[in-house]
Amino acid sequence: MSTLRRVRLGIIGCGDHSITSLQPCIPLIPAFDYIASCDLNPDRAALGLRFGAKRCYSDFSRMLAAEELDAVIVVGPAPMHYEAGLACAASGVHLFVEKPVAPTVAQARQVADVIRAKGTIGMTGTMWRHAPAVRTQKRVIEAPEFGHAVLFQGAHIAPGSHATGPGGAGGGSALWRFMLDQGSHVADCLRFLMGPVQRVASAVSSSAQREHGVFLSALLTFTGGATGTLLLASHATVMSPILTVLGDAGTAVTVRNLTSLRIFPLTDDLSGGYPRAQSSRIWEHGANYRGISRPGYLEELEAFAKAVTGEEPPSPSLDDGWRALELCQAIIDAADGPIHLNQAPER
Repeated sequence: MSTLRRVRLGIIGCGDHSITSLQPCIPLIPAFDYIASCDLNPDRAALGLRFGAKRCYSDFSRMLAAEELDAVIVVGPAPMHYEAGLACAASGVHLFVEKPVAPTVAQARQVADVIRAKGTIGMTGTMWRHAPAVRTQKRVIEAPEFGHAVLFQGAHIAPGSHATGPGGAGGGSALWRFMLDQGSHVADCLRFLMGPVQRVASAVSSSAQREHGVFLSALLTFTGGATGTLLLASHATVMSPILTVLGDAGTAVTVRNLTSLRIFPLTDDLSGGYPRAQSSRIWEHGANYRGISRPGYLEELEAFAKAVTGEEPPSPSLDDGWRALELCQAIIDAADGPIHLNQAPER
């Protein structure tokens, strides 16, 4: 970046998530020159100044018109993601939109189509795939000695506050709001690890008594031939994602809570004749994690900077964003019968 102009960045949305998890990352990324922050609440907009913003606005249209920006980060409720994201895409700036890109699959796809037509960069903020533990899991899966991935097992249990989802009570059914807020994370991550999904069958619990509770299971078939299961539930006391992939060479790799990874069995048997699953290799974050908040937030914004400067393709792209929502919708709909998907890459 020493010979290139820094990326002139604007941020739309200065709510709690923006201020606690995303904006603190900006000073840690040398490629970014934080020009302007924006929020409907002027006091909230001014919070961007503490992270290096030079000016603040309460109207994103004014910000886009007044500033010569290269890229914009949009973070807020799902309807705002769609409205502001579409405006930014149409203006020709590179765009990072927190998940979900929009309240519906069609709207999320619309934003991706505008970005494609403009020839600019678009990314969405499903940060699980950027967590170092998941990145390590991906490298293990792609190693020749792992063989072909043949089985996926995932579970994501989230606290009850996440059942309301982005957009509040007006954002559709409780199940869809949960999918927008939490299901989109795991849907993107399993596609990142295993590839596109071809077929979905699912079941939703009919015995749950919890108001706005989400309790469902899904059986997935991937286009590469693997199969998998996914469990989603709300109203747990803690957030607890678990992602396991099994290879046909006999090795499995599991990530828990996006912070620890275990590979088993090892090729050497330390168990004294007992099953090899007694031997494993463990990787986990130490106390000196370099980022802000949970692992993945700093890394996803670093990836956005690299995409804007042409160092690597955007991941996850806006197409990945609407495909993840499409899978979430299919999981819901498959409770009435299996759903077949055509998740071929966009051209």
